[in-house]
Amino acid sequence: METAGIPKAHSGTRRHLWLKATAIAAYVVTFASCTGLILASRAELVDHDETYEVARITILRPGVHIGIYVAAGSGALALFSIGIASIWSQRLCFGIVTLLAGPAVCIFALFISFIYNPAPWKTKATLKAPDGHTYYFMDSSFLQGQTMALARLESTTLLTRTVKSLVTNNGDSPRSGASVIRPIGAPKFDYGQLYINDSGIIIGIRYASMCYFAYDTRSGT
Repeated sequence: METAGIPKAHSGTRRHLWLKATAIAAYVVTFASCTGLILASRAELVDHDETYEVARITILRPGVHIGIYVAAGSGALALFSIGIASIWSQRLCFGIVTLLAGPAVCIFALFISFIYNPAPWKTKATLKAPDGHTYYFMDSSFLQGQTMALARLESTTLLTRTVKSLVTNNGDSPRSGASVIRPIGAPKFDYGQLYINDSGIIIGIRYASMCYFAYDTRSGT
């Protein structure tokens, strides 16, 4: 029996080849992006000064990190869908392996990434100051270990961003902080915020209206 002039056997073969090609592409994307997750965890570089204070931080640009996560998630979802389709087509072995491959590889990559770097630096706020520089409220934390930093952009590449740490503070007890009055309309519950006044002083605020660091852009202190 023929359908639209194409023998049924040929139609099934074409569907199988299309599914196989899609699965191969999904495998490539998933494995490549999950490898990228592991490499990203090792790409972060932190330089310290003679007192072991954070001096410079090099991290992947946020867009690069997001792109890796999106690619890994999309590949895993595609493999999951192909696995279901394969099981539906009674290709049980291929379907089950493909169904489990995406989530398994992603979980493994996240685990290895965590082992390499359990406390990655994250950018919580960005401020473009009148002096022409860009400043960041950055945070690195895991369980009870935490470091917050006010940093200034030094350089960027296609994949990375390097910042100079200007002020660092410990976010855990004993906390060094000063109560401040937030500007009108400022969010109360955002983790990190940066503000600058007319005198060129930048302050970094966290929860509970606490100022954790301040930096004078005019004097550099």
